[in-house]
Amino acid sequence: MAASIEASSKGSTSAAALIAGTASVNASPRRNGRRPRGGSRRPLAAYETTKLLAAVFAAELARRTHGIGITANAADPGFVRTNLGCHATGAFRLFLTLTRPFQSPPRKAAATAIHLATAPQTATATGGYYTRSRPGKPSPLARDPELGHQLWAQSTTLLTATDAATSDELTF
Repeated sequence: MAASIEASSKGSTSAAALIAGTASVNASPRRNGRRPRGGSRRPLAAYETTKLLAAVFAAELARRTHGIGITANAADPGFVRTNLGCHATGAFRLFLTLTRPFQSPPRKAAATAIHLATAPQTATATGGYYTRSRPGKPSPLARDPELGHQLWAQSTTLLTATDAATSDELTF
């Protein structure tokens, strides 16, 4: 999960822009503890899930830090031209090749996250999902407060178990 929390030009406000992505909208919920047909063996399903988790985390961070000078939003960079599929083969390789003209260069893809961290008009915006530097429509799962609470609890458990953080550092 890519995250950036930095003091910004917004004064005393700190901004977090988590890269969620359009794929998060397509992520499907688990049913009875299992993913729908295809499971996590489908690379695209795993990618969609990681992007969904970033959007869920941004919403939960926004809920936990509301009113204390920290804003947290999910940024959708769009379909970005990266080296992520450089080793792809077959149909997926063909797909990436044919869609290359529609992929945004990294500099353009970063614009929404930079906008969220620096634009005066987003100084107090928190808990949102942004695409092309404007509010967008996230997956309903991204707004599920119970899912956000569970993700925060699991993240806290993992981070404290590995001494990467203390529970005090994760309590807002």
